[in-house]
Amino acid sequence: MKLTKSRSIVNFLGIPLIVFLVFMGEYFFLFFISVVNFFCLREFYLLPRSEKIYPQFIQENLNIYYIPMTTFIFAQVGMKF
Repeated sequence: MKLTKSRSIVNFLGIPLIVFLVFMGEYFFLFFISVVNFFCLREFYLLPRSEKIYPQFIQENLNIYYIPMTTFIFAQVGMKF
């Protein structure tokens, strides 16, 4: 019951926020997705710590953000790969 209640709160707040940010523009949506991506990856890399496994969180975040950000910047400038 508790999990369902917390998911309902996320659904009521998250879906309108995502729709609002899509209409606000690509920069707002990109920032929002980047923040969500950061926290999801943080949680993903904290999961194996119970097994004494320590993945390289900083390096993976840099790799995951480098490709989408450079693609976005090149698309804004008009460069093609």
